[in-house]
This record gives sequence, structure tokens and C-alpha cells, in this order.
Amino acid sequence: MNHPNNLDDSSRSIERGSAVYMRNLALTSMVGQAGCATLVVILAALFAGLYLDSRLDTRPLFTLGLLLISIPISLYSMVWLMMSAIGSLKLENPYAVREKTAAHTKKEDGS
Repeated sequence: MNHPNNLDDSSRSIERGSAVYMRNLALTSMVGQAGCATLVVILAALFAGLYLDSRLDTRPLFTLGLLLISIPISLYSMVWLMMSAIGSLKLENPYAVREKTAAHTKKEDGS
């Protein structure tokens, strides 16, 4: 029985340099960038909270407060990064690609 998830390796491979490969690479880098931004925001809130708590002797107050405030800030930054990155991607219309391929095929056939 041939299940769709049991495809051989040749059907899963994407040729390096192809449009699909480059698009997947760009999407992967966007996800990594959003993850790093989230980590930076949360770590900044943690260290700022710990610093303020140690200076003002209010042990969990600033740490918890800044961590709670950092959650919506990190979500907003993640969405903003993703939307700006997606907006900058130049994707071809799949119908235009099909028409170009069909026109190219007709030229080769001589029709």
C-alpha cells in the first residue's frame, strides 16, 4: 500500500537554487528571525526586571511585571516581522508561470 507519507527520497528533494528552494529558505529565515526577536525581548525584560528588583529591593515585582509586559510586545514584534517579511517576498503568479511554460512548450513543438 502506497501511503502519501511514504514517498521515496527523490520525490521529496527540492533542487538547490530553484524558486521553491529559495522561497522555503526565505520563510525559514523569517521564522528564525521572529524567534530570535521574541527571545531578545523576553531576556531583556527578565534582566531588566532582575536588575530593578535588586536595586529597589522589590524581589519579584519588577521581574514578573516586565515579563508579563514583554509577552504582548514579543507577540507584536513577531507579527510585525512576519508581515513585513511576507510583504517583501516577490512571488510569481502560479497561473502566469503555467502560461509561460505552455507558451515555451508550444514554441519548442513548432505549433
